[in-house]
Amino acid sequence: MKKIKFAINLLSAALVLASCGGGESSTSGASTSSASTSGTPVATGFTVKFDTHGGSLVEDMVNITKIEQAPLTTWENHIFKGWYTTETYENLVEFPYVVNADQTLHAKWELYLGDEFLAVSTTLGTAKSYVQASYQDSYIEVKVNVTDNIIFNSYTDPQGLNGYNDNFELFVTPDGDLPSGLKDGEMIKIMVVPGVGYEVRRFLRIELYEKTEYLKPPYSIYSAPLITPITATTKLTTESSDGFKGYSSLIKIPYSFFKKTKEDMLGKACFYLAMRNTDGETDDLTVYKESSYLGSEFRHVWTHLVLNQNNKLVQREVDTVIFGDSYTDMDFYKSFNADYEGKHVYTRGIGGTKASQWKDQMLSNVIAHRPNKVVIHIGVNDIDDLGSSVQTTFGHIKTMVGTIHEALPNCKIHWITITDNFLFTAKASEYQSLNNSMKDYANDLDWLNIIDFASYNKGRRINFREDGLHLNALGYNAFTKMIYEALGFNYEQGAIFGSAGPNETSRGFDLSNDNEEITTNGHFDQYAFVKDTGRKSFTFEVSLTALERKHNDPYPKMGLVIKGADKMLFYYVEMFASLSGSTVGYVYLENFGTNQGSGFNWGGESAQTQDVPGIQYTNGHYVTLKATYNNGAFTLSCDGTEIFTETVPFASEDVYVGLLSFNTAFKAINYKFN
Repeated sequence: MKKIKFAINLLSAALVLASCGGGESSTSGASTSSASTSGTPVATGFTVKFDTHGGSLVEDMVNITKIEQAPLTTWENHIFKGWYTTETYENLVEFPYVVNADQTLHAKWELYLGDEFLAVSTTLGTAKSYVQASYQDSYIEVKVNVTDNIIFNSYTDPQGLNGYNDNFELFVTPDGDLPSGLKDGEMIKIMVVPGVGYEVRRFLRIELYEKTEYLKPPYSIYSAPLITPITATTKLTTESSDGFKGYSSLIKIPYSFFKKTKEDMLGKACFYLAMRNTDGETDDLTVYKESSYLGSEFRHVWTHLVLNQNNKLVQREVDTVIFGDSYTDMDFYKSFNADYEGKHVYTRGIGGTKASQWKDQMLSNVIAHRPNKVVIHIGVNDIDDLGSSVQTTFGHIKTMVGTIHEALPNCKIHWITITDNFLFTAKASEYQSLNNSMKDYANDLDWLNIIDFASYNKGRRINFREDGLHLNALGYNAFTKMIYEALGFNYEQGAIFGSAGPNETSRGFDLSNDNEEITTNGHFDQYAFVKDTGRKSFTFEVSLTALERKHNDPYPKMGLVIKGADKMLFYYVEMFASLSGSTVGYVYLENFGTNQGSGFNWGGESAQTQDVPGIQYTNGHYVTLKATYNNGAFTLSCDGTEIFTETVPFASEDVYVGLLSFNTAFKAINYKFN
């Protein structure tokens, strides 16, 4: 308990205190019972113990039958939420409490960041940036204060502004159910940007509905298509009594912007916050320590906060935290929302980070959320970028998982093995050695599990992006399935579509009625493979209708995919921003040798397109695509007309077939496979 409290107290230097923690023990009024026939008391009551889970100690109560009042326990920076009969907080105890058996009561806590979310500047210790928020009658009010003591990196953004692209970034969303909270049409992104040539040298940038606007005085913007005013004001603040000197912004976001009422959002609004108080001279993250920077924020890490009904920003409670390097970063793991929606899973992934950095970040970035499960992918950048030895990297990872386990002994920790990649091929033996060390370490530990993605993914170049290092959508489908299995989630399989050999169907597809139809949410790349494939010959026919374009993609696509071990063919309908057009085509995603690869080669000689006048695929109309494959030769048809005939020299004999969407939500019906 002492070690846990010491770790938690590291955070207190940068936080507004919610209550004064005490090391003294507490007792409360209790009714005792005894009987005697010879003058010696005989206990007839029961013993109640108290697990404060980080709070000040409470003495055991012995030989009691009732507890009149709730025992007092305190913890700095935390709000006490009550005593529970189970460590999973299922049954809240009401006092007076009748005791009828020996038992342990468990204290539940909510991390409290104070009325002001503070971030101490690394360049001037007395300056700070912070944000406040509150529910008003018709809008959420957000106050952003950004220190003037920031040296911006050398950077020029699309508007020609010099300096780092922003030093404050905040997403405001109506609820926290999504793993990231970032949902099209239901968020506002607020950034404070370095300005040039203005009296006020910083100004706001607000991104709404995938539309970016730069705000200049009077800081008012109308969001399409709601025409709902979002207002903002900014002023320069001289040094105040609390040491703040910089730029203060006040933003008022109407509830109607989110298509909600105050009653809908009260206690549910979520804030995804990044403060970038950096000296601008280095990417060295060691300056972000518990003692000087709240939450030990990395430069691009997000803190996920909920604005409760009392207008206090508190940490979001989650079941699972997934974190680590770029493999867990949503800039790369683009399907994360679709994969984990509704499962109380939260990502803290940060591209480029190392175990040597994360080992000091466990408290505020992981432990503060008090997860029941943790999934980690880390270590590859230590070996590749830092040149760290396997032994050193292994030591850092042991420190990471040990810190989590000490603070959260009931938390199940999963570490994902480091897969061979095609960029740092000379490091493969070191990856394997690290994986073996972690497997040996976990052998006798029931709280640590190894997810062996490396063994599954070995040699699968087609699962990587063009850079040969990061996973593409195919790779992430398999990555997600292995995480699902470790966490006990059901990776949905349909009657027709699902797992096909080494290929997995994306979670963005709804397979609940796939005897008749399937749909996809259309976000980024979505694959659905026919289960009964892996053949030398087949015919696959399907009718498709486009429902919606996603992410402002100017060239959304939908169609059939034919996949071998070394390359994949995509036969698609070319649609434009208006979801119109009469072009079909095919293109390859290919492997060029052992250590090279590419994305779809749209401009290559093997890519073909053909105009098919009159095809319709929106507003309830369907276009029918058909692929016939036989030992390396295929024929592609559209609405009964043969369009392309080609020979595909797949390296493997077994070929798989399915559907693929690029930023297009669609429905598929009348699919036939034989």
